Amino acid sequence: MAKRMTPARLWRAASYGSRNRAAPRVIQEMTDLIQDAERLRDAIWARDKQAGAGAMASVVLQFMTTFGHDDDFVRKALPSLERLTQLVLGGDFDQAEAHVLGWLARFRQMTTGLANVLR
Repeated sequence: MAKRMTPARLWRAASYGSRNRAAPRVIQEMTDLIQDAERLRDAIWARDKQAGAGAMASVVLQFMTTFGHDDDFVRKALPSLERLTQLVLGGDFDQAEAHVLGWLARFRQMTTGLANVLR
């Protein structure tokens, strides 16, 4: 069974330094990822393929910045990111909206959980 990226696992995967130095970096990366996903959501709501394509590229780049060091997690998440990209580029905004809102909920949950782990 595939392991979910829990806040504690995110912390272990992302911290390659002392906890005090890495914590702000990890939380900032997650915050940046949420902001990029919100821009994608806004483009989807506007039904704008061009803005959606640009926002999707930003989401993928920030996703790789945040999780790129965890090959296992990236491998598991990549099909969903590819599907979201296809939906946006294909103009299937209703399905794309469902995907991006799911990703946003998960990113926010992970960020909140991570902040709680670090307290």
